[in-house]
Amino acid sequence: MRCKMLVVLMLVCLATSAQVWKSGEERKDSLEAGYFYSLNGTNPKEETIELKTHETTIQKHDGEEIYRIDREVKYLVNREHGKVTVFRKVLSSPKTKFDSSCQKEQLFPDMTSKLQCAMLQPRKTKLADLNKKKIPCLVTEKEGEAVFYIDKLALAGGKIEDKFMGITMNFNFLAETLVFKCINQKPCLGNLDSIVSKISLQSSSKHDGSHLIELVETIKLQEIH
Repeated sequence: MRCKMLVVLMLVCLATSAQVWKSGEERKDSLEAGYFYSLNGTNPKEETIELKTHETTIQKHDGEEIYRIDREVKYLVNREHGKVTVFRKVLSSPKTKFDSSCQKEQLFPDMTSKLQCAMLQPRKTKLADLNKKKIPCLVTEKEGEAVFYIDKLALAGGKIEDKFMGITMNFNFLAETLVFKCINQKPCLGNLDSIVSKISLQSSSKHDGSHLIELVETIKLQEIH
């Protein structure tokens, strides 16, 4: 009997030690969308969540900061009747225009007013569809927080080319990083700390040639209830 107990205890120790994260350790995982849009990661059928964020987006042309916007935003996430609806309202959005040459400004349109983050885009989705959606990502632990890195360019097949207003855009980098406050809790809105979206693309046109365009959007959670 004593021998059996020792075996059981050993197996328990092995199982629990396997779940311990080392700081900086990287693992492949997935973000479950149905659980993400909830307050405590229980994926309820009915729930209403209100959150306020501070959002900053900076746009660079060839390494030089050209545009910046700071937004105070309120989101409402409503789960009912088998659907999840995300509402978004911008409360204030002061914009900064850096001193730069007119020529550099005209290399690419100002995109700072557009929400880059995919996870907080206004939408109405069936809960059943969200429950099926698992987003591949790399997860690391940093000082007790869980960092979920989503390579959106890889998910799109590794190459995105688009054209508009006479400009050809080739994306070099397209990613979203979600930071959750506690590694031991489900990755959900109630555990969310911040989201950083980064875009890097090469724009080219007959008139202006080829140029590097970068956007970095940082969303910091201020309140949630």
